[in-house]
Order: sequence, then structure tokens, then C-alpha cells
Amino acid sequence: MPTPEDAPTDPDKLIRFGKIASVDLKAARIVVSLDDDSQTTPIRWIEFSMGKTRTWNPPAQGEDVVLLCPGGEIGAGVALRGLVNDLFGALGDDLTSIIEFLDGARLSYDPEGHLLTVALPDGGALKIVAPGGSTLEGDLHCTGTITADVDVIAAGISGKGHKHPNITRGGALSDPPQ
Repeated sequence: MPTPEDAPTDPDKLIRFGKIASVDLKAARIVVSLDDDSQTTPIRWIEFSMGKTRTWNPPAQGEDVVLLCPGGEIGAGVALRGLVNDLFGALGDDLTSIIEFLDGARLSYDPEGHLLTVALPDGGALKIVAPGGSTLEGDLHCTGTITADVDVIAAGISGKGHKHPNITRGGALSDPPQ
């Protein structure tokens, strides 16, 4: 348990506000400009998770932060991010959760409308890698072409290899697939 002599000499230095001055992605460190025109040494930022499940969401220059400084030591501080400011305003004004990326791509979920939306910018592509397979339940609507490298199977019937019985070769139409 800390004793009074362990307390910082300036309690105002325990929690400070600042703005990210620079970002070093390789070192995972930022330099923060403080309200007294000083800057921190490179310090860590708080990420959403860094345990067995980890996230990587790099901060941006100009982002407002709250510095948590153990013992009032700014050099030992860590930056808590996520403050709305004039440069980085709020993404919404309702219950919809939104993640927006640098290029404008957005992932959002509206819990009232029960709608998950992935919106990609022009030229954007979606890639799903699932070596064990994937399952989609519910109807699927597509406004473009659907292609398959091997086959399409509908209700157990192969689109590539099924045969149509009772046909006459030539100009006659076959029966529907069986």
C-alpha cells in the first residue's frame, strides 16, 4: 500500500490531456503534445485488447488522448484514446455501432433495425477465407454475377454435372432438374 511519501508531488500530473503529435507504428509508440507546450517521450497507447485475443487499431496524429501517468511520471504514462474532437468527430447520433476506416470503408450494426452493413469504397473488395467452409442461412440476393470455380449445388443437384432425363437432343427443351 502506498505511503504519503510515495504520492506524487504534483497530483495534476496523474491525469493529463493531450493531442497525438506523432505515431511510430513499428515501435507501437506515440508522442503526445501537452497543454503546457511540452511533449512526452514515446509512450504506449491503450489498445482494445492485447491478451490472447488482440486488436490493432493505430492512433492518428491529431487525436485527443487522456494520459494516465503512474506516480505523476509523464514518461511512464499511457494514452487512453477515443475522445471526440473537431478533427475526428462522432460517426453517428443513434444506437448504430460504426467502425470507419481511413479509405472510407465502414462496418456498422443497427441493433434497432437488426442490420449489419459492410460498405466498401470504389474499388473495394471483400475476401472471406474459411478453410473449414462457410454457411449462410437465409435468403441471398445478388445484383451482380455469381461465379464458382468448381460447381454450384442447389438442393443436392449439381449445376455442372446433373443430367436431364426424357429429352430429345436438338432444339427441344428439357424437363426441370430432378
